[in-house]
Amino acid sequence: MSTEQTASIDAGIQGALGRKLRESYEEVVRETVPDKFLQLLDQLKKSEKDKAGES
Repeated sequence: MSTEQTASIDAGIQGALGRKLRESYEEVVRETVPDKFLQLLDQLKKSEKDKAGES
């Protein structure tokens, strides 16, 4: 029989980690999506609509 142990992080450490992660990803979140990705997403949406219409 095994007992599960859960790891816990001090609230202060959790807060500091959260702030650092937000700082690190803030620049990435503000970047614009490249046109090629937008085109691929549009193609995917169209493909999904076409498949849904076939059912």
